[in-house]
Parts: sequence; structure tokens; C-alpha cells
Amino acid sequence: MTRQNEAADPPRGGIDPVAALIGACHHFATHIDVLADQLSAVGVVGLSTADAERVSDAITRAFTANRWPAP
Repeated sequence: MTRQNEAADPPRGGIDPVAALIGACHHFATHIDVLADQLSAVGVVGLSTADAERVSDAITRAFTANRWPAP
């Protein structure tokens, strides 16, 4: 099977990979909300510029972790 044919092939084990990715993204977003609430609860109103950049970089890496070549 080639990468070109993967989208047409049935999911393995009955798991739709796109649905699994969407579920992981929702799970990730839930963790972000919980951590933001925890920061707020301890009085952290905002992140420093350096911390905001670190968070932004981590989120960018998570959502650009594309292992497939561009068409």
C-alpha cells in the first residue's frame, strides 16, 4: 500500500484515523483549558512574552506534525 492509496483503504481495526486525530485535538484542547484555569486560580493573569512564545511554539509543533508529503 502506498501513501497515495491510504485514503481509499478502509481503516485498520475499525478506527478512523481522522476521527482519532480529531478526538486527540479535542482532548488536547481540554487539557489547555484545564491548565489555563489552574493558572488563573493561582493568580496568573497573563503569560510573560517568553512563556507565551514557548506555548505558541509548542502548539505550532503539535499541529504541524504532518508526516505526509504535500500534494
